[in-house]
Amino acid sequence: MAVNQWGGAIGELLGVSIFTVFWLVSVSILIIRNDGLPKWLGWAGLIVAPILGHPAIELFGTEANLFLATISVTLWLFAVGLVMFWTGVQQRGV
Repeated sequence: MAVNQWGGAIGELLGVSIFTVFWLVSVSILIIRNDGLPKWLGWAGLIVAPILGHPAIELFGTEANLFLATISVTLWLFAVGLVMFWTGVQQRGV
């Protein structure tokens, strides 16, 4: 049971923290390089990425603030959604 919990915790940290950080960095770089969305969203994503990866420090035996990581990426995704909605409304002339 201990091995299962330990392995599950490592999988959770790798999947949620590390791979999600790679995704966020990739998307942020794409936003910065393209003209589809404002560049500040890409730069904000690069700022949020290390905060999102913060829970991975639990692998080294220290406590992490999961709330901070969760709220930061949620606010970034919310901002991206609002900008996409607003630019779509402006393009349609509604």
